[in-house]
Amino acid sequence: MPGRERSRRRNAEIEAAHEFDDPFAAAVRSGRIPVTITDPREPDNPLVYVNDAFARVTGYPRDEVIGRNCRFLQGPGTDQATVARIRAAVERGEPIEVELLNYRRDGTPFWNVLFISPVRDAAGDLVFFYGTQVDLTARKALERDLQSANEELAAALARQDLLLREVDHRVKNNLQLVASLLHLQSRSFQDAGLRTLVDGMIERVAAIGTLHTKLYQATDVHHVDVGAYLADLARDTLATSGRGDTVRLDLDIDPVAAARVPARDAASLGLIVNELVTNALKHAFPNGRPGRLTLRLAAIGPSGAPTLEVEDDGIGRDAGQLVSPRPRAASGFGTTLLTMLAKQLRTEVAWEDATPGTRVRLLPRANGSTSLPS
Repeated sequence: MPGRERSRRRNAEIEAAHEFDDPFAAAVRSGRIPVTITDPREPDNPLVYVNDAFARVTGYPRDEVIGRNCRFLQGPGTDQATVARIRAAVERGEPIEVELLNYRRDGTPFWNVLFISPVRDAAGDLVFFYGTQVDLTARKALERDLQSANEELAAALARQDLLLREVDHRVKNNLQLVASLLHLQSRSFQDAGLRTLVDGMIERVAAIGTLHTKLYQATDVHHVDVGAYLADLARDTLATSGRGDTVRLDLDIDPVAAARVPARDAASLGLIVNELVTNALKHAFPNGRPGRLTLRLAAIGPSGAPTLEVEDDGIGRDAGQLVSPRPRAASGFGTTLLTMLAKQLRTEVAWEDATPGTRVRLLPRANGSTSLPS
């Protein structure tokens, strides 16, 4: 008897064994989930039963599929590695669950979760494979739309990062140009005080330029390594002063505290470090006096709020100066800038006796309000 004829006869036997008054059989026949039964004892494990839902989902009438292997549902987009997994499970008589792309009778693809379970008789012999399918087409379409949206967002962010890098690069170059013009202009001044004032402005411009260099070189242009930035800035300020041979710079930067500093505050902190390091070099170590300068960024208090310190072991300050919150240079643009920057960060500057030398600390205000995270 030809194979397909035996399968049709087997289908008739299954139908006859489960009359319409059998509630289980009725549920399988009229259920919304496609159900298939194959006979592994026949060559090529053909279909011997499909329910109405299978015919509705695939578009194949029952008489066209009985006696055929289910591979007729496969198409050009069906993953052959998944098909091989199904084949191996069937050969071993084991259950399997896979997601598979199949094709309807009219050629349209549809995704489904395929569950295949072996059915054995009382003697333990394999007699059927019972299969069910759950349509995943809508979910897969949603996944594709989500993936497409994510790819478009990633491309937009990449374009934004590229633009920000270009902006940082151009700002850095423009700041270098401004610094060069100021330097050229200062060479024409006969007044030493005026030259000193312009040189101070050049240092401040360079401090901001260092930040944009860091941003341009950063992997993530939205974040900057504040610790590395402040350390580089302190080194550059010391090198520019010509005091690198006599003044040693010690760095004590807690990476956890540095990570808590928002990138938006980096420029303000950089200018503060520039002012404090420059102030210490000018006033703590006069006449080429050697010494040590310490830049410290640490977490304080139970909240772990970051605090900035610049400490020297220089000549120190007299008792009268320690009462005042103002730096050694008791007036001038540097003091005004330092006060303004601290106010922007909602912090305050504390001048303390380090014995020897002076310690300057940038602390949260007494009311606890600060732009630095706590």
